[in-house]
Amino acid sequence: MDSRFPKITQDGKDGGEEAGYIQNMCDTATAGFKYFDCQGVKSVIIKVRGNCRGSLR
Repeated sequence: MDSRFPKITQDGKDGGEEAGYIQNMCDTATAGFKYFDCQGVKSVIIKVRGNCRGSLR
């Protein structure tokens, strides 16, 4: 896998306090998460970093 593809990564060590993030998200890429109980969730907050333009759906 190279930088053309999205991947889940982190800045710190495994088990550290640094949050993970998705690197190299690009047009038409999909990121999924398993095992979340979203029953009753009314909103989601998404933090982004870096230089980008686009929308999340």
